[in-house]
Amino acid sequence: MQVNNVLLFLLLMLSNNCKDRYQFSAIRTKNKLVVNGSITDMEGPSYLKLGTTSQIEKDSDPLPGAHVSIIDENGTREDYVDMGDGKYRMDGKTVKGSRNGTYMLEIELPDGQKYRSSPEKMPSPTGTDSAHFKVTKDKVISSEGYLVDNTNIAVLLNTRLPKTEAPAYFRWGIDEVYCIIPTCRPGSIACPPFCYIYQPVSKFNLKIILSSTSHELVFKGILLQTRAVDFTFLVRHYFNITQYSMNLKAYDYWKKAELLTERNGSIFDTPPTNIPGNIYNIADQSEQVFGYFEASAGVLTRVFIDRGYIPIDITSCDWSYLIPGGNPYSYCLNCNAIKGSTNIPPVWFF
Repeated sequence: MQVNNVLLFLLLMLSNNCKDRYQFSAIRTKNKLVVNGSITDMEGPSYLKLGTTSQIEKDSDPLPGAHVSIIDENGTREDYVDMGDGKYRMDGKTVKGSRNGTYMLEIELPDGQKYRSSPEKMPSPTGTDSAHFKVTKDKVISSEGYLVDNTNIAVLLNTRLPKTEAPAYFRWGIDEVYCIIPTCRPGSIACPPFCYIYQPVSKFNLKIILSSTSHELVFKGILLQTRAVDFTFLVRHYFNITQYSMNLKAYDYWKKAELLTERNGSIFDTPPTNIPGNIYNIADQSEQVFGYFEASAGVLTRVFIDRGYIPIDITSCDWSYLIPGGNPYSYCLNCNAIKGSTNIPPVWFF
C-alpha cells in the first residue's frame, strides 16, 4: 500500500460509565492554565472551558472571570460570554466559523495575565455520514454474583470520506439528549413540564482517521458507542454524532492524548493536562499551558431511539409507580435537578 493510501484508526476503549474521570499517568504541575474549546462552521454557539491544574487524578479547577475573545484572519473580534464555572460561550454574531478561515484565541485572566492561541486554519474537506443503532444483550455478573442479561444500545456509523489533494484528518464524537415526562400527581391543576437533558460527550470510543489522497474511503458499521439502557430511554433518546475535520496539529494533539490517557472524553471535557497544546503566555512563552483551541469543519448526524424499540421494562414516572414512604426514582419527581436539564425542547426533538 502506498504512503498516500495509509489509513490509521486510533481506538480508545473507554468505559460507558459517564461518572468516570480522566486518569493521568504523570504528576501534574499545579495552578497551570488549561484551555479547551473549538470553533466550527456549524450553526449555533461555540464553547470554551478554562481551568487550572490541580492535584493528580482530579479534574482541573474551573476558572471563571476571564475575558476571552476570538479573532479571525481579517482582524474581526468577538467576545465570549462568561457563563460561570469556567464555561464560556461565543454566539457567532460577529465571528462565524467558515472553512479555510483562520482563527486565534485571546485570553486575559482575572490577575491580568494574557494568553493567545497559535492561528488555527479550519480544514475544508468533510465526509458524508449516516448512523443507525442496534439493541444488543451481554452477559454480566450482577452485584449479587449472578449472571444476568445487560441490554445495550450500539451506535454505528457509515461514512464516505472524500478524495483529497493532501492527507485529511477526521474525528467523531457523540453527545446525547433525552426527555423525561415527570410524575403528575392525581388531582393536580397543572403537571410539571417535560425535561430535556443535554448530556455532553464524556466517554466514548474515539475514532480518528487519516484519509487517503488517491480515492474515496467508505466504511460501514463503525462502532462509535455502546450505551447501557436505563431510565434515559423512557421517552425519546437522541444521539448527536459530529464529524470533525481536523488539521495536522490537532490530529497530533489527540494522538498524544490517546497515548497518555487511559480514559478520554470530548474536546469540551477537561483535556489531559500532561499534553502541551497551542496556547501560550504572551509575556512568557516558556510557561507551561495545557489544552487546545481547535478550528474544525463539522458535519452533524442524528439518530433517535423511541421507547418502543427497547425490549425490556423501564419503570416509568406514572403516579402508580410511586412507593409509599418515598419514590426511589427521584428524577420522576424533580427532573430539573438532573445536570444539563432544561424545560425548553430543542427545535428538532419531536
